[in-house]
Amino acid sequence: MLDTIIRLLRQAGAYRESDTDRNGVLSYAAETHAVGYGGALGATVAIAVLGLPWPLAVWLAGYGVVWLSRWTHNERILSELRREPQYFLGASVASLVVTWGLAAVAGIA
Repeated sequence: MLDTIIRLLRQAGAYRESDTDRNGVLSYAAETHAVGYGGALGATVAIAVLGLPWPLAVWLAGYGVVWLSRWTHNERILSELRREPQYFLGASVASLVVTWGLAAVAGIA
């Protein structure tokens, strides 16, 4: 079991999909990074627009803008997102929906 987990983690960090033994979802670094970045962005946006006290919402939105501006200065991250935009967009939307859903269940939204 542990060997399988280690093997999957190594494959998920591969630079190209052809460097892995499998071809599928989250099989190399660009895919896993796009999902991580998209998920973080979706959650940040969802939290910022949930009607939080305005200073907290402004801070979160500003943090998201600073975070995004760092992406634009990192060519490796941008190239990964260009290679796998469907993972980025899918994770962003899924994260947004899940965050809003959790907020609704908790009575925040």
